[in-house]
Amino acid sequence: MTANGVTTEQLARMFEIDDAPIVDRTGLTGRFRIELVYHRQYQPQRDSDGAFILVPTGPSSQYADLPVALFEQLGLGLEPITMPKRILVIDRIQRPVTD
Repeated sequence: MTANGVTTEQLARMFEIDDAPIVDRTGLTGRFRIELVYHRQYQPQRDSDGAFILVPTGPSSQYADLPVALFEQLGLGLEPITMPKRILVIDRIQRPVTD
């Protein structure tokens, strides 16, 4: 992966997956040129309806997984943290009254 002129916040969003968001807590400002070689754990493919889905890939002996590559190549670490998550709960619904 090569990216030019990206912030660390943009870099974090590039690797987000719904169940595992990545939050930029580096405090770094400015834009960077990034070159990163890593093993993708998920490969984008199209399903039978033509929509993109992420399909898990097998392990790779040639390339490091993303956390290892981020640390070894860019000096960035990933730490698991607990953060609040907003959840909308609908406990009741009613059809509108029509005249």
